[in-house]
Amino acid sequence: MRVCEGGVDGGIAPVLSRALVLSEPYQTRDDLDVPDIGLFRLPEKAVQFGTGAFIRGFVDFLLDEANRAGTFGGRVVVVGSTGSGRVAALKKQDGLFTLTTQGFADGRAIRKHRVISTVSRALSARNEWNRVLEVAAGSEIRLVFSNTTEVGIVLDGHDGPDLQPPRSYPGKLTKFLLKRAQTFDFDLGKGLTVVPCELIEDNGDRLREVVLTLADRWRLDVRFTAWVEQAVWFANTLVDRIVPGVPAV
Repeated sequence: MRVCEGGVDGGIAPVLSRALVLSEPYQTRDDLDVPDIGLFRLPEKAVQFGTGAFIRGFVDFLLDEANRAGTFGGRVVVVGSTGSGRVAALKKQDGLFTLTTQGFADGRAIRKHRVISTVSRALSARNEWNRVLEVAAGSEIRLVFSNTTEVGIVLDGHDGPDLQPPRSYPGKLTKFLLKRAQTFDFDLGKGLTVVPCELIEDNGDRLREVVLTLADRWRLDVRFTAWVEQAVWFANTLVDRIVPGVPAV
């Protein structure tokens, strides 16, 4: 799997956009798998901390598969924190990107291209933190994904509840969960499932431990701690996929 930021045409590729992929020339291409208009109408059901090639080629691809099969029915708000420029690129392309799959199947070489429409919008934690917190208040949000590298799930002693945004991913997640808990008055039915994709052992348990430690250190409402313990499920995962980056044209 390889992730492209634009289209797949030779020479200067057109900038992807919703209008472009829904146009008749793109909808009738036999060399490119494009989404239909119904996929753009799906509600936001997940938030994703991380915008790198791996998580887009893994989580966003699998959700795209599920949407096309009619089994998920949702889109993802992605949050970038590193200032890499990927948030700006996704904004420019209406959240779209092209995924190229290449290799061998049944003894023959394959190379396929698909426009992934899972991402509804991209937000910068650095510049749009209030908008990130607004996502936490979404009634249909159910899932949190992350891939913040293997050093992302750590307890940062310099983090603080008043930082906008907090320094670490666990700090950001703690404030995100707090916003949701407060919005819904600590309703246990509004909990979330957190699926970390960082390649460390017991990643879900470790992330949960850091979140609860920060809640204690920051002296957050005791109802929040109880809500996290009872309403938020942290999955331990072991995930991998070869997503090497942008392919040569």
